[in-house]
Amino acid sequence: EDFDKEIFADIHITHYPLRDFKGMLCDMGNVLSDYAKIGSRNSKAIAHGKLSKHMMHLVRLYLMAFDILERGEIITYREADHDFLMEILNGKYLDEKQQPIPEFFDLVKALEEFKGVYRRFNTIGKTDGVEVIDDFAHNPHKLAATLKAAHLRGKRVLAFFQPHAFTSVQLLLKEFIEEFTRQIKKDDILWLSEIYYAGGTIPEHISSKLIYEGLKHNGVPVKFLPCRNETAADIAAAAKPGDVVLVMGARDPTLTDFAKQIFRAIKDKDYSKKPCRQCLMNVDKKF
Repeated sequence: EDFDKEIFADIHITHYPLRDFKGMLCDMGNVLSDYAKIGSRNSKAIAHGKLSKHMMHLVRLYLMAFDILERGEIITYREADHDFLMEILNGKYLDEKQQPIPEFFDLVKALEEFKGVYRRFNTIGKTDGVEVIDDFAHNPHKLAATLKAAHLRGKRVLAFFQPHAFTSVQLLLKEFIEEFTRQIKKDDILWLSEIYYAGGTIPEHISSKLIYEGLKHNGVPVKFLPCRNETAADIAAAAKPGDVVLVMGARDPTLTDFAKQIFRAIKDKDYSKKPCRQCLMNVDKKF
């Protein structure tokens, strides 16, 4: 049987009202009719080389929905997303049979997980072929989804992550290490900063250094710089055309400004490392 093109149902009914059964058959008939229409439309789209166009518009509608829900804006011309959308339109996510490849469904799933939260995959800007993105991801699951989406968007990912809670690092240390080990590729680079202090009691010996050491042990390309100025310059110096720079973290209201700082450093080619006063007073934290 061709399970990819047929709908199957296992039905076991005893003493079921006939009128209700008639209604159920009617509903199933409507499902089959809708399924046939979808199949027909997809076949026509494939035959006329338009499936990638439908795929591109699907992603474009997601991005427009984010703007409407989060910013109250309708942006039809996606200047920041232009190259990304054109890649979909030109068939990057189609196989030799003109069918969507699994990576496209991963992309759509990742977009679904970005609904309703500000700073989800928010493009700060694109310069010299490098796109800088600001994202709210902060727990292992959301970090993984964001990194997957970024890999579909660029040749290489330069990721910055600031943990936002000491307890989350304490309780989810293993998960942080596992997800970053899976998602950070050999050509990528991950920068870690110290945990953002939002108040409360600090558990003893809990630090981003625990994540850093676990990742170094696993051979993940990871860095830690105690100063944001130095980190921004380091990321800018490492960025190449085709890269996606990803700034991730939660609760810290200055993270978006930091993403903008990185963008400016890339645009202006400013790679000078000028540590801030606070970092000069805490040079022993570098590892």
